Amino acid sequence: MKTITAKFRSKCYTTGQTINRGELIAYDPQTKRAYKLGHEPKEEQDGAGAMVRANEEAFFDNFCQQNNL
Repeated sequence: MKTITAKFRSKCYTTGQTINRGELIAYDPQTKRAYKLGHEPKEEQDGAGAMVRANEEAFFDNFCQQNNL
């Protein structure tokens, strides 16, 4: 998520409010979506980050259990 200045008029993806040219916005380059500041998503949309984190924690727990740590 990047904070940039809007170069043209558009709409906030989450609220539908108008974003005017020159306003500071949050922009997600992966999904190419613009958000008004304060309305951007805090977590990943697809949950991929949470799944990776859960797999890493499970691997670490298993490793500790097998090596008596």
